[in-house]
Amino acid sequence: MFVQVDLVSGAVTLADPDNVKQFHAVPLGEGDTAAVGAVVAAAGAGRASDTRDHVWMSIDWLRAAAPAAGAGPSWDEAFAGMCGFAAKMGWIDDAGTHIHAHLEWPVLSGRDLWELIDARVAATPNLAMVVDETGRSLTFAGFAAEAERTAAGIAALGIGAGDVVSWVLPTSIDAVVLAAALARLGVAQNPIIPIYRDREIGFCTAQAATALLVVPGEFRGFDYTAMGERLAAANDRLRILTVARGGLPTGDPSTLPPRPAPPATPDDAPIRWLMYTSGTTSDPKGAKHTDATIHAVALPMGQRLSVTQGDRCSVVFPFAHVGGIAWMF
Repeated sequence: MFVQVDLVSGAVTLADPDNVKQFHAVPLGEGDTAAVGAVVAAAGAGRASDTRDHVWMSIDWLRAAAPAAGAGPSWDEAFAGMCGFAAKMGWIDDAGTHIHAHLEWPVLSGRDLWELIDARVAATPNLAMVVDETGRSLTFAGFAAEAERTAAGIAALGIGAGDVVSWVLPTSIDAVVLAAALARLGVAQNPIIPIYRDREIGFCTAQAATALLVVPGEFRGFDYTAMGERLAAANDRLRILTVARGGLPTGDPSTLPPRPAPPATPDDAPIRWLMYTSGTTSDPKGAKHTDATIHAVALPMGQRLSVTQGDRCSVVFPFAHVGGIAWMF
């Protein structure tokens, strides 16, 4: 049994009433725990909870809603048993009028990164996705739109499906947008953390057969453009694109080719990510990833950390590290 709370329309409905072995609330739309409590209270179905990701549901409201939800003839007895168990567990309030329901925010998924982005934009277009230390932020819809503009700008440079693009950018909104833009084009991308220098980056771009290396110009006293030019002088196929903060190339999304078709199964997923270690005692070591393998890291990480809608999480890994990229999934 669960309660569906529509944060857009304000509707609160009971579903699957005969399944009394579980009880939770499912919020739909943009909002947080407080928003769920406000909608439930306005509907006369319960009240807000001081506990994160919980709401108090009125027992009388649940009884009244059960017939319309399709409850069977033995529902009253089964529901009384559920409430008795909840009371033993401390999930009924002191007045005996409300039961504590855990909020289960919808977990979205996709067969590739852009199918996941589409699902999130459809569900919560105006929810903040990313914010940086300057206060600049993007909503999910704004992020998708900016990524497509950047994809068009990169495509205008002659980059497309089948190419490899390496990028060395500090953790920033630009880096997140660029990663999504490259995914939109169907290229294989090679994120490189900014502490690497000529030896590591030269090896990575040569082994990966990189067509374009994106660098931030000067960052923390190091001239990445000059380094890129040195690498390009020794690698005929390598081109360098310097991107100042906030200066990603842009273009008209209507000029973009169709999106790559999502894989039918994870086994069919193409290699989209080339992640290298620094090669402390030898040359860097690369690992090939698909969107599915990155998602396989991201999903349980979010579950174990109990990350839910409305949370703000610091990206403590460099975004170009696999531990940073995973946060985008």
